[in-house]
Amino acid sequence: MVKLRRTLLNRLLQKVSLSADRVNEASMETRLYTNIEGEVTLAPVFPEKGLTGYTREEALKEAERCMLCECLECVKSCVFMAHYKGYPKRYFREIYNNLSIVMGIHYTNKMINTCSECGLCAHICPNGADMGEVVQEARNLMVTTGKMPPSAHDFALRDMAFSKGEKFAMCKPQPGHEDMQYLFFPGCQLAGSKPEHIEKSYKWLCDHLEGGVGLMLDCCGAPALWSGRRALFEEGLKEN
Repeated sequence: MVKLRRTLLNRLLQKVSLSADRVNEASMETRLYTNIEGEVTLAPVFPEKGLTGYTREEALKEAERCMLCECLECVKSCVFMAHYKGYPKRYFREIYNNLSIVMGIHYTNKMINTCSECGLCAHICPNGADMGEVVQEARNLMVTTGKMPPSAHDFALRDMAFSKGEKFAMCKPQPGHEDMQYLFFPGCQLAGSKPEHIEKSYKWLCDHLEGGVGLMLDCCGAPALWSGRRALFEEGLKEN
């Protein structure tokens, strides 16, 4: 009722219609989620003098009952979102504005390229908002329209090209076997960072699995996918 009275007063002072477009003014259900775990419910404060209004002390006590209704569940858990000091709705608007720029500097490119698309936000969000999905679509569109500078993903794509080249990529059967019942595909990142783990893991597999274990060194093509080069990603899948 307080909100309704305030709305009517505003309309009256502005000399506009008191009845036009009267929507969403009373209590209603929304998709906003606010975690109230640990919050203490305080009883309403009513003015002792009735219709004459609240005293300053009464008004302050009543105001203290109000809590900031916001979600931010994903922001609390995502280093990426916390770094850019925003929340999904704001990021979505910034990405849309960035995509709409015809001429000029695309200031949101860095933010778009920083998300790792881990899927944590979609898992946490009560409404399933997926920042990674939006970011991926933005990258795809910007690459297609020529708005994503090649330098943004140059190193990752060159590293992928090396991992798919003759100096790294290979597929061999287990020594002493012509056929392969199993295939060990550790990917390029583990091979580049901890190759000793591949050697030990492959030896263990060969010792414990019968039928032959092949070893395949190659890149899965993930850099092409998350950089927005879908055609390059699909080309890699065909080669494999």
